[in-house]
Amino acid sequence: MINRKFLNDCSASNPFINVNVTSNSTLSDDGFVTVTVTGVSNPSNDDWVAMISPSISESTPLSFSNPKRPLYGHLSSIDSSGTSMRLTWVSGDKEPQQIQYANGKSVNSTVTTFSQADMCSSLLPSPAKDFGWHDPGYIHSAVMTGLIPLSTFSYRYGSDSVGWSKQIMFSTPPVGGSDELRFIAFGDMGKTPLDASEEHYIQPGALSVIKAIANDVNSNKINSVFHIGDISYATGFLAEWDFFLHLINPVASRISYMTAIGNHERDYVNSGSIYITPDSGGECGVPYEKYFPMPTSAKDKPWYSIEQGSIHFTVISTEHDWSENSEQYEWMQKDMASVNRQKTPWLIFTGHRQMYSSTHELLSSSTKFIEVVEPLLFQNKVRGFLELDRGEWEQSVDDVPSLLDIVIANTTVLHRNFTALSEFRMVNRRILGDCSASNPFLEVNVISNSSLSDDEFVTVTVTGVANPSDGDWVAMISPSNSEQMDVEINSAVFDSSHDAFIGFTFTQILEKPLFILGLNPIEKLDNLENYKPKILSPVSGFLNDKQESANISD
Repeated sequence: MINRKFLNDCSASNPFINVNVTSNSTLSDDGFVTVTVTGVSNPSNDDWVAMISPSISESTPLSFSNPKRPLYGHLSSIDSSGTSMRLTWVSGDKEPQQIQYANGKSVNSTVTTFSQADMCSSLLPSPAKDFGWHDPGYIHSAVMTGLIPLSTFSYRYGSDSVGWSKQIMFSTPPVGGSDELRFIAFGDMGKTPLDASEEHYIQPGALSVIKAIANDVNSNKINSVFHIGDISYATGFLAEWDFFLHLINPVASRISYMTAIGNHERDYVNSGSIYITPDSGGECGVPYEKYFPMPTSAKDKPWYSIEQGSIHFTVISTEHDWSENSEQYEWMQKDMASVNRQKTPWLIFTGHRQMYSSTHELLSSSTKFIEVVEPLLFQNKVRGFLELDRGEWEQSVDDVPSLLDIVIANTTVLHRNFTALSEFRMVNRRILGDCSASNPFLEVNVISNSSLSDDEFVTVTVTGVANPSDGDWVAMISPSNSEQMDVEINSAVFDSSHDAFIGFTFTQILEKPLFILGLNPIEKLDNLENYKPKILSPVSGFLNDKQESANISD
């Protein structure tokens, strides 16, 4: 098979068929060749030509001008200091090479590779081991030290014997505990050909995604990237890892490119993954760990944590055992409990597969995952959960006070920035809990003109709050997402706030807006396992085009 196309014997050979490949005398590192086919008696639009590497026939193979040249250097962080960066690259040369960086410093590379014997197979032949194998050459890696956080340096990699890369400028991320981090997180990017050729797994959006990120990198708008699973979609056709590394090079050679493992890197029957799908094509995580060495504790334990700016990232593997008392579970528990929230107030939990999903799949473990992992998120007041799979993802990233610190994702984003509210269980991704004690003096007044114009501000004044807090908030909800017209006002959390006025903008598309308070609770619930957010429906007294204000008390 080639690219999952079966090759059958030709029943009658055609002596006139000829295939000519036109290129320069030798191939450069990156270039196009012209393939001309002549002598076909009955041309068809379904005819195709395949490039095979390495050659599996007696035909004369094409050669490269320098098959040992160092290629596809990509950066990653090794710790939270912002002073050290790892560079990983590939080459046809097994001898150690160098990084020369920061005006005079140098470091030698360590060299590794993987073999066909490292790949997985089963009764059903796998691409990685049986028909998609491609020799990866040698994978070099070295760590640049003595850098300065949030600074720019130059480097090149290679050696005098095999050649050097061009001089490249790169930026270090901010040190953990500093004020700001600008990062991009995504998953399932994969790759797509630069010409009209076909690969077995094509992600058409990959080119536009990497181009947009590269523009942000060139404009110094981001500090790092987090690619959360389903990295290259090579899935056993190992030459496609080279295609992917080439694709991300404009970004990954310039800033820290952090990754998490996904099902298309790891899953295979009898390989140790908790899912028995053949999604990795027999790779079983081996190429991923070689190409993208993250700051993990050991081989095939691809979970780690790192701090950049004000964020602590806890990065897990959804493909390895996360059940209670497993090694990964105990690590998650210890890692999140150890976070210094004065240093990194944002704790973001990251994994490939979705915890919350509106879809139901035969092999889905999301319900069990919620039962096991969600209590840890409540306990440690996780501020955000990035989960990126299936081209749809569900996230929650809002900072919320006290009991509301943990946010449960209950919205679905399908290829666009669109948020769907679900019966006011959440407002702007903030959970609405029960009020432990109502306040009869609390009042909310909305002041506007006699009628609202197409676009204007109104003033919302909150009075009568016993214990003001900077974490208090007021939400404008429109339109109502419930058939009920009344709700107990103390279903919204409003134990404490400060007298304040807040401006909102109305437009004509917002019909029947109402206001809900989310105020910092006086008392925290001790038993978080028994805490269930209450579903809210709209309060009576909502604004419409006939009312000037809505007074909400008690």
